Amino acid sequence: MPPTQSGLVGSLVSVVGLVLAGVYLANPGWGVIELLPDNLPGIGNIDEVVATTIFLTCLARLGINILPQRGPTTSERKN
Repeated sequence: MPPTQSGLVGSLVSVVGLVLAGVYLANPGWGVIELLPDNLPGIGNIDEVVATTIFLTCLARLGINILPQRGPTTSERKN
């Protein structure tokens, strides 16, 4: 069965997000060009956290889950 149009668009958006977040995290400007300078106390690394979240979300959307999955809770287990 061929993929639906919305599935292709979602995959394309995920790939673009993955590339953009990856480039930002690769730090091609050696820290000169950043959204938030890292030396700001308390908030300096927020942009890297957001880029990492986008990167991991796009990987998961594409079917590459690198984070460990949480197991079922006690109430979700069936005896």
